[in-house]
Amino acid sequence: AHNLHVADKEGRVVVLPCKVGDTVYFALLGRIIEKQVFSIVSFSNSTRIYCGGIIEYFRPEDIGKTLFLTREEAEKALQKMEGKKDG
Repeated sequence: AHNLHVADKEGRVVVLPCKVGDTVYFALLGRIIEKQVFSIVSFSNSTRIYCGGIIEYFRPEDIGKTLFLTREEAEKALQKMEGKKDG
């Protein structure tokens, strides 16, 4: 566990928010698009999470902006984008 701690301090351990086979949700153009995580590739300075192919990918830092791990979060984001308020 000690080595992991050191690596973490140096920022080399990327804690992934999802794993291959997980479903993720894009809030896009007024609708929610479900995608399955296809593969995850870590580069020295970034991580790419690919969905359903090689062209579509996102980065962990996109989560909570355009991409969400639950449908509920994606729906909330869509409502915000559309400027709707409850009541």
